[in-house]
Amino acid sequence: MTTDTHTDPLHVVIAGGGVAALETMMALRSLAGDRVRITLLAPERDFRYRPTAVAEPFSIAHAREIALAGICLDFDACHVCDTLAAVESGARRVVTGGGELIA
Repeated sequence: MTTDTHTDPLHVVIAGGGVAALETMMALRSLAGDRVRITLLAPERDFRYRPTAVAEPFSIAHAREIALAGICLDFDACHVCDTLAAVESGARRVVTGGGELIA
């Protein structure tokens, strides 16, 4: 006999739009699947691959920019383009710089 233990997915907010944030989002989606709802909170609209940026002054290479919204779409996550103003741990939510509450 099996018991239906269906619950709403946990909501995970990842603050930042850099390599570590994107790797966390990708790993979380891979490991937790649909058991989590992911929001990526980052003030940037694009992820900029910085290692090649050092070659830009020499016209050797250009830093690649990829839309965070597109990356989030690929990993069934939501991108909120804003800053993190506060974490209200007791209420289990964050407040964005624009005043939006994400719970």
